[in-house]
Amino acid sequence: MKRSFQNWYENLDDKEKKQAIYKKACFYLSRREYSRKELLDKLIRKYGLESEELILEVLDFVQDKGWQSDKRFAESYVRSKAARGIGPRRINRELQQKGVDLKVSDLEVETPNFLEKAEEMVWKKYGKDLKSWEGMEYEEKYKLKGKIQRFLAYRGLPFIEIESLVAEKE
Repeated sequence: MKRSFQNWYENLDDKEKKQAIYKKACFYLSRREYSRKELLDKLIRKYGLESEELILEVLDFVQDKGWQSDKRFAESYVRSKAARGIGPRRINRELQQKGVDLKVSDLEVETPNFLEKAEEMVWKKYGKDLKSWEGMEYEEKYKLKGKIQRFLAYRGLPFIEIESLVAEKE
């Protein structure tokens, strides 16, 4: 199947190749938002590195038309990740990996309070253990505190917020 696509694509002239790339880019963008880098990588995997110049022309066109926007992608991405309890540090890192130079603080997105969301996540995951906090020995408390800190750090919460949340629970 892949071989027949390559043969078909190689036999097209530049105008037809550009049209095929344009159709595929529109197809991808009709499904969800993509960053420019994500869309570029996806189209290069599909059409090959030798078509990079045509792909860049198509990406410039769809960006000029407003069909692809890194800012709109970042806002959508931040909303979905924040709703799942991911913190700003991790979201910023993931946006950077996706080729977007914006940070959570740069966007005009209504995000939930990350500290409240983190507290919810901690209670959901460690609620049983936290209820028996008073009866725990020092070593058990220390281990649980470390687990909670690692959990929140992995979720992307800033260290200061992690410390304040853990201190509040103690």
